[in-house]
Amino acid sequence: MNRQPSLKYYRTHDNVIPPESGTEEAACYDLHSHLYYVENMDDTSPKSMCTVPREVTLFTPKNEMIVVKPECSFGGYHGSENVYTVTIPAHHRAIVPTGIIFDIPKGYSVRLHPRSGLSIKKAFIVANCEGVIDSDYFHEIKALMVNNSDEDIVVEHGDRICQAEIVEVVEHTLEETMRQPKQRTDRVGGLGSTGVKTL
Repeated sequence: MNRQPSLKYYRTHDNVIPPESGTEEAACYDLHSHLYYVENMDDTSPKSMCTVPREVTLFTPKNEMIVVKPECSFGGYHGSENVYTVTIPAHHRAIVPTGIIFDIPKGYSVRLHPRSGLSIKKAFIVANCEGVIDSDYFHEIKALMVNNSDEDIVVEHGDRICQAEIVEVVEHTLEETMRQPKQRTDRVGGLGSTGVKTL
């Protein structure tokens, strides 16, 4: 019987929201944006706390890189809380920090997937369709997102932006063959060769 793997995570700062499952039987963990942290500039004084906005890297449709920092405004239930947001312009890509570092067990990887609600409602998805994080990666997870809509998208600190799934790696060998593969089934092509409708 295979031993159940343990996916450990480390939060880079106290205000990082841990990965969480939306339901009891959810296959993935939601990851949240991490747009600022609080730092103590002087250990001898509790009043020396400083809020530090985090950088978000944008890429324009022309592949120009722009580094931005979240904007701070008042919000919350009483309108008295600081709310940090970053705007992702239409058709721009963004590298959004999550504040999470995974300790991925050997023999597994973590895959990042788009969230269905953001995909259908805002066309805000993982830019490379599926992010693959190898077990030897030990840095912060940053989600590569793309705004495929014609409108700007505002991401607030703590928003769910993508979901992570742990996947077992199948051990195998990769070999070159001198024999070209032959047809084994009734398939005769690809790229839509099987059609759309079922007759």
